[in-house]
Parts: sequence; structure tokens; C-alpha cells
Amino acid sequence: MDADQREVRQIVARMLRAAGDLTPTELAHKAGVAASTLTRFMNNEGVKHTLSTRTLRKLSSVSGVMLPAHLTNGKKLVPVVGYIGGGEEVYPFDDTAMGAGGIEDPIEAPGDVEDDAVAVRVRGSSMFPAYWDGDVLIYRRDWRFVRDICLYNECIVKVKEGPTLIKRIMPGSGDNLYTLVSYNAPDIIDVRIEWAAPVQIHDKRKRRAKAAA
Repeated sequence: MDADQREVRQIVARMLRAAGDLTPTELAHKAGVAASTLTRFMNNEGVKHTLSTRTLRKLSSVSGVMLPAHLTNGKKLVPVVGYIGGGEEVYPFDDTAMGAGGIEDPIEAPGDVEDDAVAVRVRGSSMFPAYWDGDVLIYRRDWRFVRDICLYNECIVKVKEGPTLIKRIMPGSGDNLYTLVSYNAPDIIDVRIEWAAPVQIHDKRKRRAKAAA
């Protein structure tokens, strides 16, 4: 096994952990790739092949682990792990709280993003005009709630014992209480936050594509 193969094996190992400590067979089934291909690559030190870019992209989508640019023809790809629907709620493509398990192909990063970045796509017009149908929001999946960074900013927010939302975080009426400000819905007052990740990039490229069509 050469250095490139070892690097890919390390990335796949990260994918297995990120997807919930799955086995190679379980991850392959979720990604829609041949289980024998993945298990042979991960378990056979004498393997003479590596995984194709197409296979790696599928594994990236379901695990939420970004692929390095040199493995994807020089393009840094961000996994799309869920969507934002009615009520500004974020719906992951599986039940992993921070979002892992995509059904969309990864998207090319519109700018410089961290290696743990993931994306969610807006569906519908419930947040128009702030967010349009097809807009993409990119954030760091491994982020935890850092008050000084998240306060007064737009974040992907997981409410304790509640939903995951896209909201602006404001101070609440007491310690560890926060008000979540909405665009087209009433504010949510005095909630406790399990985790929150600031929106790093608001990708509007699909708007331009629609306008040009």
C-alpha cells in the first residue's frame, strides 16, 4: 500500500467515525457503493488499487467529511448534509445531530472553508427574501456553542430537546437563556442551546444560474 492509498484509508476511517462508527459494509450501503470494494480496500494491506473519485464523493456525502482538493481534481468539495425547510428548521439527511448523511452530491466550495465544513440547502420560500430556494449555507460541523462568537450572528442552532434551526442568536432574560430571532416567524424566547455553528458562507450561486437561464 503506497502513501496515496494510506491517505485515502485514513480519510475513509474518519468517514466511518463521523457517520456513527459504522462498519465499511454499512457505510457502503448508505452511500450506494459496492460493499466488497470498500471492505477489500480497508481490510487488505496488499490492495493494489485506490477508491475512485466518484466513490469518494458518495462516501463524503453520507459521512459529512470533506475531501481534500487534490483527491477531487483540484476542487474542494463540501458535503451537503441536510436542508432548511418550513419554519426555518434544518432537516438532516439522517438522524446524526450535527448533520452527516447526504443524498446530494458535494458542492464545490465557493471560497476558503475549513476541512470540517458542511452545507445545508434552502428549500422553498419560507425565508424569502433573506434566503432563496436553492441557496446554500456552509458551517463547521464540529463547532460547539461559543457564546462570544455566536451571539448576534446567524447560526445553525440546535435547541436543547428541540429542533435544529437557522436563527440569529440574541441574549435571553437569564443566564444560559437565548432568544432566537426569525425572518418570517415569531421569535423564540428564552431557550437553551445544545450547539450552534455560525454561518460561514451564504452561497447564492444558484440565484445567478436561475437569472441566466
